[in-house]
Amino acid sequence: MTPKQVASSLRHHWTIENGIFYVRDVSYGEDRSHARLIAAVMSVIRNLAISLIRREAFPFMTDAWAAIS
Repeated sequence: MTPKQVASSLRHHWTIENGIFYVRDVSYGEDRSHARLIAAVMSVIRNLAISLIRREAFPFMTDAWAAIS
């Protein structure tokens, strides 16, 4: 791989990390959740909520929550 390809791969990785997992971990507190028995169901619900919010083009989850509430 060329250095440009490596850099592109790293940027892509962090785009996914920051766009999906960071939101789930920080905004929705998924890592702090003790709901291990229903974790799969809650994950699906969180993913659905994040997808709906992203479709409405909110830049941040907190902006969406403020608008929705």
